[in-house]
Amino acid sequence: MNCDILAGDMRSTPKSRAKELRREKSTRPPHRVEYSYLSEEQLVQDFTSSLLSAKSPFDCQKLMPEFPHQSGRTDVIGLRPSGDVISFEAKLKNWRKALHQAFRNTAYAHLSYVVLPSKSAKSALLYRHEFVERGVGLVAVTGKRITTRISARKMIPLLPWVTEKAKESVTHYNG
Repeated sequence: MNCDILAGDMRSTPKSRAKELRREKSTRPPHRVEYSYLSEEQLVQDFTSSLLSAKSPFDCQKLMPEFPHQSGRTDVIGLRPSGDVISFEAKLKNWRKALHQAFRNTAYAHLSYVVLPSKSAKSALLYRHEFVERGVGLVAVTGKRITTRISARKMIPLLPWVTEKAKESVTHYNG
């Protein structure tokens, strides 16, 4: 049996198929472009500008970048009107390292989150149980838009004197 006869007008060569695909792409509506960050600093800037907006799910009245404490430096801390301290650890890709740091921050913070670009957050969501087990939340950032992907569990800080230092530092921060 001759395939050419059966195929009739349906035949296509690789070149004609490539042309057809290019034509099809040019007529499709543009798809959503993934926002990418070149630096952690840029990610933190977009995130912090969103944190203080009225649409933020975190209700932070004040923020402070780079909070130094006994076991490291937290990327961003926030203070809620209730007095709760929230910590945020940002990374471009290494969610495991950020999770470790965010979990460490639960020693002084009432809530602790990992902040990742949306694409990296999708990968981290495959390990949701790791976040839930530690009580750490996950935030995805795309431009100026932030989305809570996993909510943090409210903790009672083990080091209340560090919590007080964080509150004091945020309150007196002029940035």
